[in-house]
Parts: sequence; structure tokens; C-alpha cells
Amino acid sequence: MNTTAITERIRMLVKQLKQSAVHTRLILVVAPHNSGKTKLLMQLSEAFAMPRINLNLELSKLLIDIPAKRRSSRVDSFVTDIVKGSDTDGRGVILDNIELLFAIELQIAPLRLFEKIGRNYLLIVSWPGKVHGKTLTYAEPGHGEYRHYPDVDCPIIDPLEDLKS
Repeated sequence: MNTTAITERIRMLVKQLKQSAVHTRLILVVAPHNSGKTKLLMQLSEAFAMPRINLNLELSKLLIDIPAKRRSSRVDSFVTDIVKGSDTDGRGVILDNIELLFAIELQIAPLRLFEKIGRNYLLIVSWPGKVHGKTLTYAEPGHGEYRHYPDVDCPIIDPLEDLKS
């Protein structure tokens, strides 16, 4: 996968977000599972000198000792703390493997959480789903973890689409 054009596009977006007064500094990299997002994010991490965090792994370490009934109330602060602890130089953080956030029992809206954290930190987030215009989805309708967000107001990178053009 030649990712030079995608990397440069994201570099431009990062620069714009850092220089502007936007509501949230969030960039979504959207593609289905097993489409090469992690490889791209590893390259971005190296190119931008930004840490790439496996959110499933880090969050599960924090949630494991929390009773199941209390986990949903702790997720926001745990994810914020993970980002805060990783962004030691203000460059931002790349979040990969975010599927745990869609667990039904956690009862959170992952996109809203990222938008909230993006007010204080630059985030590049791997979103394992689909994008159609400005509509973002995770899973399929009818699935318990299905999420649908119309009119997403942050930059969305679709590496599969970008590689076609």
C-alpha cells in the first residue's frame, strides 16, 4: 500500500487543526477491519513522532479490576487519562484498536468521547467501520454494537477510497 499521499494529506490536516480554532482536533481514519489501518497508523506514528496507542489493550488493563456495573462510568476518564499520559509533548496521539468502546455494556458514544477529548488533544483515530459522505457507521444495522453518526464534523480519511484516486 502506497501511503505517501495519505500521509501528506493527514500532515496537512494536522497542521491546519493545530493552527485553527476548531471545536475539536480529531481526524478519523475510517476503513473496515483488516484493511491495513494499523499499518498506516504505524507509519503515521513514525512520520509524525506521535505515540500510537492500542486503546483496547490499555483500556482493558484499567477496566479489569472495576466491577462490570461500574465500568461505563469510568470509561471517559480512563480514555482521557490514557491520551493525557501519552501526549507528553503536545504533538497528539494516534488511537488504534478502539472496538472495546463499542461494547454494549459500556453504554458510551465513542465518537462523542473522541470529540470531547479532541478539544484538548490532537487525536488521529482508527475507526473500524464505513463512511458515506459525512455519515459514519460502525457494525451493521441490527447488530447490538451498531452506531450511526450523520453529519460528522471532523476530517475523515478513507484510505481505501484515497488509494483509488
